[in-house]
Amino acid sequence: MEHYGGHRDFDIESKKLLHRSDNSTKLIDQVIALERQIGRRLNLRPCKVGDKITLEFGYKRADGSDPLKGLKLKNIGFGNSYLLAIAVALLSSEPYSLVIIENPKTHLHPKGQSKLAELICLDPESDIQVIVETHSDHISNGVRRAVKSNLIKNEHTKIHFFETDEHNTTVFTPILLSEKGRVLLVAKSI
Repeated sequence: MEHYGGHRDFDIESKKLLHRSDNSTKLIDQVIALERQIGRRLNLRPCKVGDKITLEFGYKRADGSDPLKGLKLKNIGFGNSYLLAIAVALLSSEPYSLVIIENPKTHLHPKGQSKLAELICLDPESDIQVIVETHSDHISNGVRRAVKSNLIKNEHTKIHFFETDEHNTTVFTPILLSEKGRVLLVAKSI
């Protein structure tokens, strides 16, 4: 298995999507930076096997040694593999595209959910519309924190709480955020 460097040709178009810890505009470098923010000991690298490119995963110990390497996607936590797909979709989207994410909290640690929400919030600021269906308060709070940190403008967010009423009709409650990410208004709508 040889290291593959050809993956580095794909540049992320929007500089707003770049992770703060890595100045590279390459998709793989940005995905690795995001994965490491959520799982600090995770190693991810593309490898060429024959004419195919695969991803190799590994985990480092706290002392920096690398006892686990050469793992396949099926051998790591499902949260990491799920995050990988979402991160690639968000980072590789072109301006004016639509990304729909269902239940991004799946198998992710609460900190991972909050960090993922920050990435999701960068896309609208890059002219990419993102619709997220979630039951996670960590995702919602991650959006609020992104507003407070000026990663996204409050007017670029829309939060809707859906429930059914006594007539089994679906109603939604729009939740508005202040410029500081605080909940401003919760008013019932039908």
